[in-house]
Amino acid sequence: MTITRIVTQVSAKRQDLPKDATSWSSVSSDLHLAWQRLKLDHQNRRCFVTHPYLYRWLEADLKSWLSTVARALDHGYTPGDCLICNEPKGGWMVRPGATLEVRDEIVFSALLGHYHKNIWSAIGWSQGDPDVAYQFQRASRKAEWVHSGFLVWNQWRTKSLDKLTRTIRFVVFADIAGFYENIDLNRLSSDLRTIGFEGTHLTLLSACLKRWAHLRGKGIPQGYTASDLLAKLYLNSVDIGLADAGFKHLRYVDDIRIFCRNSLEAKRALLTLTELLRNRGLNLQSAKTEIVRIDKARKKIDGVSPVIEAIQSNLSEELRAALSVPQSYATLAEIERAVASDASTPSVAVLEQAFADSFALSSEGPFDKTLFHYLLTRLGTIRSRIAVEYCLDLLPNRPEETKPVLRYLAFCDLNDKEIGVILNYMESSEAIYDYQLYQLVEWFLERTPPEKLVLLCRRWAFDRNREPWLRTASLRVLGSTGNQADLEKIESSYSDAKTELERAEIVVALERLETGRRNSFYNRVKADGELVHRAIDILQSRGKKGVL
Repeated sequence: MTITRIVTQVSAKRQDLPKDATSWSSVSSDLHLAWQRLKLDHQNRRCFVTHPYLYRWLEADLKSWLSTVARALDHGYTPGDCLICNEPKGGWMVRPGATLEVRDEIVFSALLGHYHKNIWSAIGWSQGDPDVAYQFQRASRKAEWVHSGFLVWNQWRTKSLDKLTRTIRFVVFADIAGFYENIDLNRLSSDLRTIGFEGTHLTLLSACLKRWAHLRGKGIPQGYTASDLLAKLYLNSVDIGLADAGFKHLRYVDDIRIFCRNSLEAKRALLTLTELLRNRGLNLQSAKTEIVRIDKARKKIDGVSPVIEAIQSNLSEELRAALSVPQSYATLAEIERAVASDASTPSVAVLEQAFADSFALSSEGPFDKTLFHYLLTRLGTIRSRIAVEYCLDLLPNRPEETKPVLRYLAFCDLNDKEIGVILNYMESSEAIYDYQLYQLVEWFLERTPPEKLVLLCRRWAFDRNREPWLRTASLRVLGSTGNQADLEKIESSYSDAKTELERAEIVVALERLETGRRNSFYNRVKADGELVHRAIDILQSRGKKGVL
């Protein structure tokens, strides 16, 4: 039986699936679950920007806040803007990370969650094989609605190796160019209608996606599990097409491997894949697409052996599993959890020697991102300083590695000279990415900000040409460490704030303002929105200074 026939039969049994409602009560009931899913996305560091006080503000009375979202749905919901943060990626490129308003995140997840069974009816057949990444789960009421992390990464490697049977002689390795940002919204709406999205639910989801696509008619917001589900649905016809054509393949988001018996079959597979993607408005990235013979393919799939041969056995097997992580998709939080779950810690000497052999400052060999993340996480847990100099050098030379570098440096008790290296870079013309500067400012906020950082934040906090997350982080520095003039300037900037969240952040930054003036300001602005009101309530009820 073909995959197409299986999916058709499953889709025909949809009489028990949710139907559109005359009101939004059916989706509103999913809002609390959507909140839990939102928190998981942020806790797993999948989202590009996370505001440190937001959970406290909302969970002070979550039921009431979710009720306001529900009322907005019932009375005509209007989505906010999607801001794009340009996260550095390899080769001096940027990834267009999305930042949605928190209520939009909730509504997005709630809409997809409401149609969980419909989505499962369409893509459930493919989860784990051929679709390996972010495996969608059949259970519809769990916060963790996808499986990812260490076990899933390892499946990407082991399942690929399992498909290298005696009859397989060639493997097609392919990569879709700019996948998320090139998803065609009209095609996606058609896919959604096919599986049962309808009426006002589909109208709102389409309105949200079009608003967030910045008038291009293409692209879905990256960094959210709800988007991952839409991406799965969008490539479902590609997976079905390859299977119906008789090809064996695996896919990890936009990375595709097709396992072929001979070179002619591999060429046919590549042609078929190209046509299937073209029908979806997508193209292959030529630089990352190739047909590879079995011997080279095995090394490409299980390419860790040369790295670990010289490493002691107590680290070798752990590395072999850890290095199965697809480099573009593993979050640092997931790697840390995988490392923490292993009770056997390799010796300091073994870890330091492995790092020295693979990442010497003078090394001109290829940079293995996953090996770097793994070793850095291990070295951080044992507080080894062996990688400090190398990591400081990476900030200007590989800005895409800023997050793991900063996580490691947080364990290392940097001296004044080393702190100075970071600050000098932040001040220099080489620091061209506002998102990287935001990451660095956030890192300093977890410790006492040095005076030079305060000077830099005075420059960035009020510069409207800077990205909002850098401005907001700079405001937090000035609020916690700045002088009276800084606080007065923050107060005067309130009228220029563009969003409710930005206004709430300013409220928090003014906590050290003279008590009478601060309270007068709070009374004046308290009605400016739910987040502002909640921030002021928490500040006033706490009765003492401290972290929200």
